Order: sequence, then structure tokens, then C-alpha cells
Amino acid sequence: IWQEYGEELYEARDYRTAELAVRRALALQPGSVPAVLDLALILRALGRTAEALAELDGPAGAGNLDALRARALWLMEAGRGVEAAAAVEALWRAAPGDPLGSYVEARLKLREGRRAQAQAFLRQAAASGAEAPFTARVSAALAALLGGQR
Repeated sequence: IWQEYGEELYEARDYRTAELAVRRALALQPGSVPAVLDLALILRALGRTAEALAELDGPAGAGNLDALRARALWLMEAGRGVEAAAAVEALWRAAPGDPLGSYVEARLKLREGRRAQAQAFLRQAAASGAEAPFTARVSAALAALLGGQR
């Protein structure tokens, strides 16, 4: 109940109270992966990215795909390229060719100025329509945007 309450508060953007509710859920059920993932999302919404990433360590280390994906994406968004690349490798060890990993890798290649390699990763992610429709659409749009730039 506490976790569900925390999720409702998160959706209502009452992040501080959501954090308290999810922490209560974790006190009652330590190590609950869904609750840990919820807490990480809440901490990130509060601007506490380092704490959010630390919360993901346990589930990511255990191979939880949602935690691995969030870790790779959040590190990339935080501008921590080397760590993001390592997170993508960890994700690909657990789920070879994961579309979100391809998207993150493409964004990292773009930051390095390696457009051709970025395009290849974007095409790979865009081809994953049924598996990851949102990632496929975003990747296809970015690939089209890059294809139009000279």
C-alpha cells in the first residue's frame, strides 16, 4: 500500500511525500526491486541524481533490465559519458542489442562527433519497433534529423 501511495504521489508530482511513502514501503519490505526503482525515479525528480543512481546499484548489479536501462540513460543525460558507456556495456551483457542501449550509445557517439557510428546505432534502435516502440520512434526521428543535416 505504501508503495502504491508513493507512486500516486509521484504522478501528482508531490515528490517529497512520495519519497517518504516509498521509503516506508522499503522499511517494510527491504530490497523490494519495484520500490527501489520507484525511489530512484523520485530522487531523480527531486534533482538528486547521484542518490538515484546509487539506488540503482543493487538492482542493476543483479541484472534488472529496468535498472540497467535507467542507469545508462541517466548517466548519459548527466554528461557522464565514460560511465554511461560502461552502463551500456553492462546492459548489453544482460540483454544483447537492447534498443535503449543502442540509443544511448548513439547519443554518446554524437557527442564525440562520430556521426556515421551514431547513425548506425540509431538505425539499430529504430528497427526495434515491436520490442521498444518509443525508443524506436525517437531513434528514427533523430536519425532522420541527422540525415538532413550537412
